[in-house]
Amino acid sequence: MKIKRTVSDIIFDTFNILFMIILIVATLYPFLHVVFASFSSSSYVMMHRGLILWPRGFNLKAYSFALKHPMLGLSYLNTIYYASMGTILGLFLMSLAAYAFAKRSFPGKKFFLFIIVFTMFFGGGLIPTYLNIKNLGLLNTRLVMFLPTCISTWSIIIMRTGFSQLPESLVESAYLDGANDFQILFKITLP
Repeated sequence: MKIKRTVSDIIFDTFNILFMIILIVATLYPFLHVVFASFSSSSYVMMHRGLILWPRGFNLKAYSFALKHPMLGLSYLNTIYYASMGTILGLFLMSLAAYAFAKRSFPGKKFFLFIIVFTMFFGGGLIPTYLNIKNLGLLNTRLVMFLPTCISTWSIIIMRTGFSQLPESLVESAYLDGANDFQILFKITLP
């Protein structure tokens, strides 16, 4: 069955498509500008302050300079280390908190959940975060790169909601089979 489109539908779709095209160009152009500038000669990039729509004076000197840098390998290893440690530690800690809030009843549960939601709306700020990191002795350590931000309150709420959707009978049957809370979390709930 063919749906008839009215004039207002066509006008709306046209403006919607134009808006999306403008949004795509505004989003992608900064990346393309950096790529085009990296393939352009350094003299052209220094003299030309406007938009670079195509590489001028094509060369690969910027890439040869970057690849010859002695710290490049260490930089990639640091990136992999911090990203993986932050992800693994964050997933572990947030899943523990979310499971406790979803499946367990304990004194003060509503209060602690309120505190978690409250911190989501009202952040501490940059200076108090710095002072906390300094007082904990984490300045100039590797832990400071991922430990302060490895727990996301939003992720705890999302995971808690997902864990709450699991049938209680599944958890009860796991208890009857001899599983403890950690086994239920990591072998049933998370997968």
